[in-house]
Amino acid sequence: MDKKDENVKTKHPQLLYESKLHRILQGGTGIPNVRWFGVKGNYNVLVMDFRKLSLKTVLMLADHMLVEATKAQFSCDYSDHLALVRVYEG
Repeated sequence: MDKKDENVKTKHPQLLYESKLHRILQGGTGIPNVRWFGVKGNYNVLVMDFRKLSLKTVLMLADHMLVEATKAQFSCDYSDHLALVRVYEG
C-alpha cells in the first residue's frame, strides 16, 4: 500500500482531485487502485496500491537521477573552482 497525505488547510489541495482521477482511470495499465480517500485528523489521506513500474521505467528514472546528480556535482565543483580563482585574482 502507498499513502499520500496533505494538510487540510493547504492552500491548493490536490488529493481529492487525484483520488477522483485515479478512480476514473482505475484498472488501466500502470494505474494503481484507490483503496480509500478521506480525512484523518488534520490531513486528507489517499491510500492506494503500490504503483507497478516496468523495468524500463525504473532504469530510465535511475539514468535521469544519475545525470542530474552528475550535473549538480559538476556545478558545485565548478562554482568552488571559480571562487578559488576569484580569491587568487585578488
